[in-house]
Amino acid sequence: MPRKNHTRIGQRRPLPPNPCQTKRGFRTEAIARDVAETRMLMAPSIELDVYQCPTCRQWHLTSKK
Repeated sequence: MPRKNHTRIGQRRPLPPNPCQTKRGFRTEAIARDVAETRMLMAPSIELDVYQCPTCRQWHLTSKK
């Protein structure tokens, strides 16, 4: 029985959308950290960190460590 997730010869899988299009980017790490700290003060139950995106080279917020 053929697999359901195969592609036919000559067909291309669609590229995933640019993940940075749905994220807010910050020019510097300092700005991103300020925003993260402000959001954590407003909602103490969340913990945020920042990272530099290899795609757009801007800084994004993340809840993952």
